[in-house]
Amino acid sequence: MQRHPIGLGSLTRVRRLVSRVVVACSVVAVCAAVLPAPASAAGAPPQVAWREAAKLATMPIFEPTSLFGVSPTTPYVSVSPLITPPRCQFLFTSYAHASHQLSVSEVLNYRECGNLGDIKVVKRVRVGAAIASIYACGTCAKTVPVEMTWTAKGTYIILSWSKMTLNHVIDVARGMKLVPRPPTISPGTASGADQTADASYVLAHNTYCPGYPSCALVFQQTTGGQGHPLIAVDLVDLGGTACEDFGVTYFFDGTTFLTSTNALQPKAGVWAGSRPVWVAGSGEFGVNYPVSSSSSGPCSDYGNLGVDTFIYKWNGAGMAVAYGQKPRAPAVLR
Repeated sequence: MQRHPIGLGSLTRVRRLVSRVVVACSVVAVCAAVLPAPASAAGAPPQVAWREAAKLATMPIFEPTSLFGVSPTTPYVSVSPLITPPRCQFLFTSYAHASHQLSVSEVLNYRECGNLGDIKVVKRVRVGAAIASIYACGTCAKTVPVEMTWTAKGTYIILSWSKMTLNHVIDVARGMKLVPRPPTISPGTASGADQTADASYVLAHNTYCPGYPSCALVFQQTTGGQGHPLIAVDLVDLGGTACEDFGVTYFFDGTTFLTSTNALQPKAGVWAGSRPVWVAGSGEFGVNYPVSSSSSGPCSDYGNLGVDTFIYKWNGAGMAVAYGQKPRAPAVLR
């Protein structure tokens, strides 16, 4: 039976755990999550990453809302595995500022799938309707609190930290809230003359897509602010095989082609599941990209860490990246 490395108190402890624990999501997911992301580009707002993760997770998930200065270290919240329904499912993300670190792990079916390791209870506190247990290292000379766990709506939640006060962590726990699942956005038919013309453009440039000329398309529409429609048409599946299980999103000003995700950063394949593209606001679209644990894994590992969201905004002349950050290696977008 596989176990997930919960117990991620300090970075030193993470390294020790990773070296000796068999993981159900992947070691590289943990390694990528505890290291700061590059500062060269701003990722989508954290609530976007949590909301899109909620669409992927089978279990209810809970987002911290009071963070006391720490910021996400990756532009996505890892959810794995993504099979439906999974026997075990794990969520992981981390936050940091200077030497202060906080990680959030959430587990479906913890009794079978979790493992806290060498720790002992040193305190209990109330978190909402639950009683949370606070743990310290079981064999360490100093009993410094490093982890906190409780269950909410069947989801087992674990906070691990380093260089943060216990009172701050308790406040983080008490400020966590259920993340609503976003609406499902699935393939459909064009609505109106503009979308029909745009769909014809997409299909004319992708005659190899599965089911041509009836390839699966997702339509989303907003406005650029001057009354003219901005339309996103997502070709859900480019090739119909495991190694081509991703799509491409095209953007139009009415019926005028503007650009596609082939030309916009991160220049990667778009998530082929439900909700590949969505309206993020007036003149804005969100696009989800599958995050893979490495570039050398099998095609079946595409998207095995969840999704990374980029936000594209109309700038008066075309679509440009408003928010978006690639994951830190070894995690990749394909």
